Amino acid sequence: MNLDVVANVLPFLFSIFIIVGLTRFIWIRRKTRGALPLTYAALAQLWWITGYIFELLGDNLALKLFFDDIQWIGTVALPLTFLAFVTEYLDLKVKPWVWRGLISVAITFLAMVFTNRWHEWIYHSARYLDREPFSIITYDYGPGVWFIYIFNYLIVAYCAVVMTEKALTANRLQRRQLGLFLLALVVGMVGGILSIYDVFGTIQRDLSPYYFILTDLIIIWALFRYSALDLIPIARSKSLKVSLIL
Repeated sequence: MNLDVVANVLPFLFSIFIIVGLTRFIWIRRKTRGALPLTYAALAQLWWITGYIFELLGDNLALKLFFDDIQWIGTVALPLTFLAFVTEYLDLKVKPWVWRGLISVAITFLAMVFTNRWHEWIYHSARYLDREPFSIITYDYGPGVWFIYIFNYLIVAYCAVVMTEKALTANRLQRRQLGLFLLALVVGMVGGILSIYDVFGTIQRDLSPYYFILTDLIIIWALFRYSALDLIPIARSKSLKVSLIL
C-alpha cells in the first residue's frame, strides 16, 4: 500500500476512531433515555464508512458496486435511528403505524438496491475509472436514489423542526444541548448535499467520512460539556404534573 493510499485512508480511520469512542461512551449510558437509538445511529455511520473504505480499496467494478450497495444500509438506517433518538430524547409519541410505514419504505428501497441489475431504478451506466490513488466508480442516479434522498431529508427536517420547537421553550442548558444536536444535524445535511452534487469534484465522491467527524465531535461536545444524556429534557406535561404533586 503506497503513501498516497495511506494518506487518503487516514481521515476515514480517524472518523472510525471517533465513532467507536462515541459509541462506547453512549453504550455505557444505554439505559438513559435516547442513548440506545443514538448508539444505533453511530453504528449506522460506522457501517457506512467501513463499506466506503472497502469500496475504495476494491480492484474491479463488481466488487466496488457490491460495497457501494452495502453502504446504502447505513444511508437509510442513519436518519431513522436519529429520528428514534430525537423522539425518545424529547419524549415524543410516534404511532406504531408511522414506524411501520417508515421501516417498510427503507426495506423496500434496500430490496431495490440489491436487485438493481434487473430494473436499474437505483443507478445505471456504472463505470470503472482507473485513478490515483484509488480507482473509482461512477454511475447515473435512477429515480429510486432521488426518492430516498427526499425521504431521508424529510425525516431530518422533521427532527430539526421538533428540536427547534423544544429549544424555544427550554431552559438555558437544554437550549445549548439541543442547539448542538441541531448544529450536528445541519452539518450532516449540508455535507450530504455537497456529496450528492459532487460540489468539490474530488476523487472521493462521498464526503461522509469528513462531515461525520464534524457531526460526531459536536455531539461529543454536547455529551461531555453539557451532559446531554445525563440531564435530558422533561416533557412539559410531565413537569406540570410534578409541580402539582409537590
